[in-house]
Amino acid sequence: MPITATNPWLANGKGPTMAPLGVVAITPSDTDELVTVVRGIEATGAGNVSVVYIDGSTAVHILAAGERKTGFIKQVKSTSTTATGIIGLL
Repeated sequence: MPITATNPWLANGKGPTMAPLGVVAITPSDTDELVTVVRGIEATGAGNVSVVYIDGSTAVHILAAGERKTGFIKQVKSTSTTATGIIGLL
């Protein structure tokens, strides 16, 4: 059964632009959502990152090494993702 993300951020008022409280390693997957919705992503290696936001919308973002993209992200897809060292910002 696929993993479905939970979103603790909406209830406690922590927006995506606030400083991260921590980080989690992300392994892109076309089937599994993240265990917890993240408030942003960062990649250590430049490339594309295909994401699904909590409203179901999707986007492919081009990130430079060390660049961050904020937003409530529930999934990072493996298809179209070429960036490496992807972390989720809590």
